[in-house]
Amino acid sequence: MFFFEHHGIRESESFNFFTSTNLSFPLHFHRAYEIIIVKNGQLRLSIDQKTYTLNKNDVAFIFPNQLHQLETINNSTVSIIIFSPEL
Repeated sequence: MFFFEHHGIRESESFNFFTSTNLSFPLHFHRAYEIIIVKNGQLRLSIDQKTYTLNKNDVAFIFPNQLHQLETINNSTVSIIIFSPEL
């Protein structure tokens, strides 16, 4: 099961940046681009049924409408940038 998240749904410019600790987020997709930066720890990231282990200083780029999910391994601090295609 997965769900649609409303990031970038409006056809106007939007930009969000936040940092999170021990983030885990279920399978979802959205219209926006997403950049995930691992600041500390490890993160398991699944994108379109492929799973990656991200470590400190790794970066992932997720395109619009790609199914993805995040899961912290032990602990993590990540920064996430989400922006609309119009940018």
